[in-house]
Amino acid sequence: MTLRLVLDQYEIVRNDYGYDINFKLYEEDGATPFNATGYSGVIKSFKRHGDRTFFFRDVERAISVLGQVGTIIDDIDVTWVTQSSGIGKFQFTNTKKPSLTGFLWLEVQLTKSGAKRSSELVRIFITPSQ
Repeated sequence: MTLRLVLDQYEIVRNDYGYDINFKLYEEDGATPFNATGYSGVIKSFKRHGDRTFFFRDVERAISVLGQVGTIIDDIDVTWVTQSSGIGKFQFTNTKKPSLTGFLWLEVQLTKSGAKRSSELVRIFITPSQ
């Protein structure tokens, strides 16, 4: 049961950080807001290698294929705006920011006692720095 993830922006400037990126989670039907009461959440980020359909959830695997760690950003904590309707936000930081241009895939992973939920993977585009 994968949740639908909607962001307020899908283009981020390379190495940019420090501002809110808002999101909303929906139930699988895509219309009903997800009640995230009691859940804590993190943003996970993944790079996709070429046209292959696998994602790097494992740092060692990413290093063996891509040869660098810069394609994976450590987990970023979610801050809830209205938890009962799945509205939250996150920020890239100086140490947790997109460093490579191109596509990056994001997912929200939620946990609470006895339960885990994840959103679909959503593709964003990292543009070159200006």
